[in-house]
Amino acid sequence: MPNPDRVDLELIELIYDIPLKACDWDTVIARLRHRMMADAGTLVVYGRVPGSVSKICLSGHDDAIWRDYAAHFAAIDPFRDAMETGLIRPGSVTSDTRVLPRRQFETGEYYNDFWRRNRLGYSAGGHALDAQRNWVQVGLPRPLGAPDYTDQDLRELGLYFRNIRRALQLERAITKRDTLPDLDAFAVRHRLTPSEVKVVEALIETGSLPRAAVRLRRSHNTLRAHLRSILDKTATSNQVQLMTLVHRPAASDDHLIL
Repeated sequence: MPNPDRVDLELIELIYDIPLKACDWDTVIARLRHRMMADAGTLVVYGRVPGSVSKICLSGHDDAIWRDYAAHFAAIDPFRDAMETGLIRPGSVTSDTRVLPRRQFETGEYYNDFWRRNRLGYSAGGHALDAQRNWVQVGLPRPLGAPDYTDQDLRELGLYFRNIRRALQLERAITKRDTLPDLDAFAVRHRLTPSEVKVVEALIETGSLPRAAVRLRRSHNTLRAHLRSILDKTATSNQVQLMTLVHRPAASDDHLIL
């Protein structure tokens, strides 16, 4: 388990601000990069066409490096190949040295023409499939000469990555809706009071309980009490699950795995 003293709780809050439009992935990846002492941080969505990259979010290095990656090197990235062939399990977090022998990695075109040229060293990251069956990968290469990722580093990174996966799930659930949630119907379905409905509405608009308290001009403790009641009535255990339920169509019987 990660050491609680090392966990960046503000980073986790930023991750969950993403689907609520209160933050962007560039901010999250930049903070994660600094947290893990990486030279660069990337969030890459690979397209269905082999070698294609549909989106890149990055922190560190010049943008031209990542344009080169998208144009040519994504197609020969051995770590992408390891993902697609199942050598790295979806949802897991690992380092490059635990996937590919270093000597084998250093003999390839990818290492010599891209990795070494940009003075990148040991790397770690994780990947998952999105709703469209595209690979989403978070990568955090350290500068050349920096130490490899330790088991403790990977455990901490794994915690952040699990929350990133959940935020991606929530983001997709919200994006799928063409209209705003019907809060009147939601309130009737879950027997929410008018005050509780206002809290839910403020959470949708602001993305966090402290900002909702400012919006409603109520104390944080008062809103926290309302939120506990709302979670109990909706059979959810946290704000992320609550927002997923709010944004899910009423007739839907499918459930996100959080």
